[in-house]
Amino acid sequence: MLRKVKKEKMNFSKCDLQWSPTASDLFLTFNSSVPSDLTLFQVGELDEGDLASNTNDTKAQSISSKLNAWPIGSLADFKLPSKSDIKCYACQPKNFPGANLVTLGMSSGKVLLSSFDHESLQVADRVEREFHPKHNRPCHILEWNTLETHRLLAGYDKYRGDQGVALWDINQEKDKLRKLSGMNDGLGGAAKPLAEFGSPGENVHSIKWLNNQATCFVAGIGTKHIRLYDIRDSSRSHGQVTTKLLYGIAIDPCTDYRFSSCVDSQMNIWDLRKLDRSIHNITEPRSVVKVAWCPTRYNRLACLIRDSSVVKIYSIEHLYKEDMEHNEMHLQTNGGNQVASFAWHPTHENCILSITPSGILKETVVADLIPMTWSPQSSLLIGSGRYLQEMAAECADDISTKIKARALRGYGLKKEQIWENGELVGDETLRKFWLILDHIKSLHKEKGLQKIRNNPFYGVKDLIAGEIPGTEFCLRSKQHGKNLEGTTNSSNIHIYTSQERTISMRLCNWDFQNPTALEIYITRLIENGEFERAAAIHMFNLNLRKAIETLNLGSTSTRWKKGDVNLSAIAMALSGYDSSRKNLWCEMCSLLCKQLQNPYLMAMFTFLTCDDGNYSVVLDEDAYKMSIQDRIAFACIFLNDSQLSKYIKRWTEEAMNEGDLDGILLTGLTEDGIKLLASYIDKTADVQTASLVAVLAFPWQLTRDPIVQNWIDCYRNLLDTWRLWHERAKFDSYVQQESTRKKQELQQIFVTCHFCQSPVSPSPYIHHVQASRNARVMEAASKDSRVRMSTNTCHNNKCRKPLPRCCLCLMHMGTDSFYKEKFDTNTTKSEKKKTVSKNWFTWCQSCRHGGHSHHLKEWFSGHVECPVTSCTCRCMLMDSVGSISSVVTS
Repeated sequence: MLRKVKKEKMNFSKCDLQWSPTASDLFLTFNSSVPSDLTLFQVGELDEGDLASNTNDTKAQSISSKLNAWPIGSLADFKLPSKSDIKCYACQPKNFPGANLVTLGMSSGKVLLSSFDHESLQVADRVEREFHPKHNRPCHILEWNTLETHRLLAGYDKYRGDQGVALWDINQEKDKLRKLSGMNDGLGGAAKPLAEFGSPGENVHSIKWLNNQATCFVAGIGTKHIRLYDIRDSSRSHGQVTTKLLYGIAIDPCTDYRFSSCVDSQMNIWDLRKLDRSIHNITEPRSVVKVAWCPTRYNRLACLIRDSSVVKIYSIEHLYKEDMEHNEMHLQTNGGNQVASFAWHPTHENCILSITPSGILKETVVADLIPMTWSPQSSLLIGSGRYLQEMAAECADDISTKIKARALRGYGLKKEQIWENGELVGDETLRKFWLILDHIKSLHKEKGLQKIRNNPFYGVKDLIAGEIPGTEFCLRSKQHGKNLEGTTNSSNIHIYTSQERTISMRLCNWDFQNPTALEIYITRLIENGEFERAAAIHMFNLNLRKAIETLNLGSTSTRWKKGDVNLSAIAMALSGYDSSRKNLWCEMCSLLCKQLQNPYLMAMFTFLTCDDGNYSVVLDEDAYKMSIQDRIAFACIFLNDSQLSKYIKRWTEEAMNEGDLDGILLTGLTEDGIKLLASYIDKTADVQTASLVAVLAFPWQLTRDPIVQNWIDCYRNLLDTWRLWHERAKFDSYVQQESTRKKQELQQIFVTCHFCQSPVSPSPYIHHVQASRNARVMEAASKDSRVRMSTNTCHNNKCRKPLPRCCLCLMHMGTDSFYKEKFDTNTTKSEKKKTVSKNWFTWCQSCRHGGHSHHLKEWFSGHVECPVTSCTCRCMLMDSVGSISSVVTS
C-alpha cells in the first residue's frame, strides 16, 4: 500500500505504479513532479472502433498483445486546494463498488480521504475527510491494514517532541473530523490518532503491515533501527535490529515472517523469528529504486535499480540454510527504455506491469524456469510454476532400466556357478565376461594355476609381460620347429614354449597338452555350430587335415543353418595349400580372404599366406575379430618373446583405457582389473556389474579398495532408491560373507591358570605381547644349556604359580616340547603342534580331577571310578564310549 516518492537517502523514482487492491483490472500511476499527477487506469480489450474514438485526453495504451489500458480517473476528480502538495498516496483495500477510495499524504501533514467517484452513496459519509498531526510536517508514508481496513498508518518527518508514526481510524465519528471545505490551518477540534509509535524526534523511512496479523507492523525508524510494533502496546517495540537498511521494506506475501529492506546498493532479507541478523544479502551495482515480492510465486523477488532498463528477478534457493543462494534473471520490460517503476499483478501469475519516466506502460510475463528430474521409476517429472507433470518415458535402453530389470531377475546372486549370472542379462559381452571369470575361479579352486605371483588370480599380462618388484623379470621361451600336418611339402613352422605360455593358454581354455583334451574342446564347438572356429583351432594346432574335415562336416550339417559361405568350397581351397609363398594359390587365396566375412576363415588363409612367419597380422583386431582367448593362445604359440610381450602390453593398455571387459583375461583379478572396471563404468555407467564382480570374483583384499567400496555403496543406494529391499539384503549378505570368508577364526577355548586366569600356553591371538616376550626367553634358554626353563609353572611372569598335579603320578602338569617352539603366526597347522598326545591335559567334566592323558588311559583301562582317594565319581561311565567299553570288557 505504501508508495514513497522521495527520500533524502534513497534515489526513488518520481513515477510510481500500484495495482488496485479491490479490482484486478485497475491500477494507479503517480508522478510527484510539479504539478503532481495521480491517474486511475482500467485494463481490458478494445476493438478498433473504440481505439479510433479515443481522444487525446483519454488515449488508450497497448500494454500487451491483447490488452489495453485507458484512464478512467485523475486528480481532477478530487476537490483539492493545491495539487503540488501531494507527497504520497494509498488505496483502501476494502471494496466499495465504483468508489476507489484513495488517501493522499500532503506536505502539511494532512491525510485526505477521498474517491474518484464523489457521488457514490456507499462512500458519501467517508470521502472528504482529513487527519493531521499535532504539528505541521510532511506526511510521506501511508499504509492501510489489509485485514482491518479502517486502520491507517501514516509516517511523518521528524519533529522534536513528536513521534514519527500515527495510527488513524477512519470509522471515528464524523463530527470529530474536520471537513475539507472551509478548513483553516488552525488545530482546534482536530481528532487525535489512536496511537503513536517511535521515539520523539525520530524520522520514519518505511512502514509495512504484516499480512496475517492485523495488529503488527514493521517500520524503519531513526538512523539505524528496524522495529516490530504491536498496536495493542504502543509503549515499546517487540523486536528490533540495528542496521542502515531502513528503506523499501517489503513483506513476502507468501509468508508472514520474511521481509526485505534496502539502502543504496545493498538489499537484505530478514526473518522476524530471528531478527538479530539477515538471512541473505544481495549487492547491486547501483542504488536500489524499488523491491517487491511476487504474490504468486514462492521465494521470488523483483528489484529495480537506478537508470536501468531491466527489472531483476531473484529466485531465492535453500532459504534458511548455510549454502543459501539465488538465481538472477534480467527482465527487459519496455524494449530497452529506462524503467521508472513496476508492480506485480496480484492474481495473474508472473505478470509485471512497468512504466517509463515518460509514462509508457508495458505488461510482461516472467518466463518460469522449467525444472526437470528423473524419478526412480524412469519417468520424467517436469515443473512449470504451480503445475507438476509426470511423463512416462520409454527408457528400455537406459542403463538404469537395465540395472533394475537385472536385479529383479536375480543378477549377481548366482554365487556357486558365477557363469550363470551372464545368462540373465541378455548381453553377449557380459555373458562372455562371466564365463571368463568362472574359468579363472575354477582354475584357482582346482589348483590348476601355479603360484608364481603374489596374487593367485593373475592375468596373462602378469605372466608374459609382468614385472616383479626387486627382480628383472624376462620371458625366456624355447623355440621348436614343427611341420603342418596333412601336407607333404610343408616348411618348418616355428613355435615357442615356456611355463608362462602354458599357463596363459590354460587361462584361455587352450589346455591341449594331450590330443584327448583338444578333441573334447573341438566336439563342444561343433555341437554349438561353431565349425569355422573349430577348424581354425585345428589349423593353429598345425593340423590342416583336421581343419578341412571339420569344414566339410559343417557343410553337410543340417542342424545349423549357415550363411552364404560355402564351407565345402573353403575346404577345397585349403586342400590346395602349397608351402611356396609365390604361387598362384597364394595370390588367389589373398583375393578370396578379402571377400570372406567370418573372422576365423580369414585368419586361416592369412596364417597360411603370411610371409616369413609374420603372424602378428593375424592378430589384427580390426580385421580379424576372433575371441580374446583364441587370439591370446595364437600369440602364445607363434610370437617370439619380444613380439609377445609388446603385443600383450599394448593390448592390455588399450583394454584398460577403453573399458573392454574381455581384457579381464589380460589383467586378471588384480589392481589392473580394478582400473579396467573403472574405465568400463565411465563408459557404460554399469556400476552393478562392477560391484557384483568385485564381491563374487575378486580377492577379498582388493574389495577393501576405496574405489571398489564406492561402487558397492552406489549400487546399494540404487537398490534403496528402487525399494528393492530383498535384493539389497541378499547383496549385503554376500558382501559380508566374502569379507569374512578369508579371515582366520580366532581361538575361543583355552586352558587357563587357576590363579591369574591367563592361558596355560601362549596363543597367537591372546596376549600377543606377553607370548612374544616368552618366546624370546625360551629361545635364549634353548641356546644356553645352563638356563633351565620350568614348564610346570604358569607362563605368566607375574604369576609363575605351579600348574595342577597329575592325580596319578602327582607331578605338576607341563610339556617337554613347549619351550622348543618359536612364536610364529605364519606357521601351518601341522607346525603348531605343541605337545604329544600322551602329555595332554585331561580331566573329568564332573569331578574336575585329571592328569596326563596316557596315565589316565592306563588307569581307566582297568577301573571305572576316579583315581583320587575318597572321590566316588564314576568318571569312565560319564562318557558314552567309556560305557560301551566297560560293558564289552565285563
